[in-house]
Amino acid sequence: MDYFLLELKSKTGQSTRIGFTAGVTLTSSTWNSGKLVFPKVITNVGNGYNPSDGVLTAPRAGVYVFFVKAQSFNTKTIYVDMVLNGTSKVMAISETSSGYHYDAGQNLAVLSIQTKDRRPSTTISSLQASLDQYESNLGSNQTVSKLDNLTKIGFTASVTSSSWSWNSGTLVFPNVITNVGKGYNASDGVFTAPMAGVYVFFVNVQSYTFNTIHVDIVLNGMTKVRTMAYGYDGKEAYEAGPNLAVLSLRTGDRVWVKHHSGKGYYYVGPITTFSGFMI
Repeated sequence: MDYFLLELKSKTGQSTRIGFTAGVTLTSSTWNSGKLVFPKVITNVGNGYNPSDGVLTAPRAGVYVFFVKAQSFNTKTIYVDMVLNGTSKVMAISETSSGYHYDAGQNLAVLSIQTKDRRPSTTISSLQASLDQYESNLGSNQTVSKLDNLTKIGFTASVTSSSWSWNSGTLVFPNVITNVGKGYNASDGVFTAPMAGVYVFFVNVQSYTFNTIHVDIVLNGMTKVRTMAYGYDGKEAYEAGPNLAVLSLRTGDRVWVKHHSGKGYYYVGPITTFSGFMI
């Protein structure tokens, strides 16, 4: 999913809309440092996004959701970060080192930000700045949506190390990036709904080298959606496996990510992530 915009109600009952989608307009085989600017504005409700420098500046404080997708150029690999006020929050990897073409890297982050904060621009990872190249198009974009001021509930968490062999149970994300409402438990990887409502959950699992991994988003023990990061016989490595679910929860309902089949996940930063927020 490349774009979503939430319509919310303020304390006065009026709709509060803040959201944008933007894309690049040209392919580049050589870009390898600095900020990735998306000059093609598709939507800019609230006028927070600046297409000249690729930065969203928050028109108002709140809990925001950001999504980024970057498409690699040909057989090149690209690592990009979503950045808040100069600090990287989550990473997306488009890995093509095994000779496959035009891979996609994507990720999502829920962030609590203040008015005039400079929201995640996308910058190349310093670890890869001298090596990586990219291609992007109108499908390669960032998205922001704002959650209700009255019911701020949202989290993003990531793993903190790679595992080649993980193959059972709950996938725990101990690195908490955001936890507004305190619903996510970093010790067991479970989100417990503080209040009833409709929630959105997103998971991205990055495969470890050539392994294949399937994981599920689970509600009270029942699988709701599944995602796959597919590695194949020395040809596809470090693949992304994203998926998203909209779930209606009661107070106390529990949501987590569990193993389905395959093994392993990858860490080079906050790339294997779990996020959720109330709409």
